[in-house]
Amino acid sequence: NAILKNVGIKIFASGFSISDINYTRYNRYYNINNKIGDHLFDFYKFLLEKPVWTGAVVIDKQAIIKAGGFPEGKVNKGGDEYLWLQIMNKERKGFWLNYIAGTYHRDSVNMVTRNVISEPESIILFPLIQSLIFNENDKKLIVCLKKYWNYKAWYYFKDISKRRIVRLKDLKYYFWQPKVLDFKIFIPMAYSLKNIFR
Repeated sequence: NAILKNVGIKIFASGFSISDINYTRYNRYYNINNKIGDHLFDFYKFLLEKPVWTGAVVIDKQAIIKAGGFPEGKVNKGGDEYLWLQIMNKERKGFWLNYIAGTYHRDSVNMVTRNVISEPESIILFPLIQSLIFNENDKKLIVCLKKYWNYKAWYYFKDISKRRIVRLKDLKYYFWQPKVLDFKIFIPMAYSLKNIFR
């Protein structure tokens, strides 16, 4: 029904639940926006509030092809977000349904996020965002793109900090401007120092 009523929209997302051994909760976007009900979201909202998740999204096939398709063979982690970002950059709007369409099981033993090790230079999301920033004229959107990456970078740096010390050369994979800083980045940086004493 949403697809039929919103001609021209190529990406449709919805809420989802997050399940772990001790709890089940709804995702952040659903908690913030469910009272609004079904609604359109723009590129700004996509970057700052992250309404799209792999298990609760429907995308027009031609939009996927137009965006270059899934980066198969180019990445071992984050390929879905790479594709969603490409699509939203081209389409600039999507539609969100006030509906719980799936469950993200954090306790799953075969999670990619748990089993695949990434180094900063292998994360293709970062050069994509750099490219989008270079070609973007909207200053507000440039800030949003940097904030989007810095939010994601925290998860990558957290993964790195469990394995080794965060090196100075790793820090170039982060936007350090005051407007876009997410100070959580210092937590995994500090935590990584434990590896000195191993």
